[in-house]
Amino acid sequence: MGDMSATTSPKTLSKLTRLALTNLEFQTNLLPFIRHQASMMLPPRAKLRVDLRRAAATTTDPILGLRIAQALDDRAARFEEGTKVDVAQWLEDQDLPEAAKKWRENTEKYKDKFTS
Repeated sequence: MGDMSATTSPKTLSKLTRLALTNLEFQTNLLPFIRHQASMMLPPRAKLRVDLRRAAATTTDPILGLRIAQALDDRAARFEEGTKVDVAQWLEDQDLPEAAKKWRENTEKYKDKFTS
């Protein structure tokens, strides 16, 4: 069939998703493939969050679903107020090295523009 790397690029997956969403006859075949390919691109912690959200949405135990949803609630504070945080290190700990790199670059670039 040939090289599948072009098929699994984010740009191609985006086009396939639009095709599946605008042409209902393709949804049955394309959406499972798209979901699988997209999940392969996620870091492990993001995959875990996706799996937990799916479990919360599909469980027959409403209390378990609620507890999972509460545990995944992103609105909760991650750090105690007034505590100094190394954001770049925290991003690396979350398995987000590119975000940490960008944070460091922006901190260096704009350090004189902002004060705490």
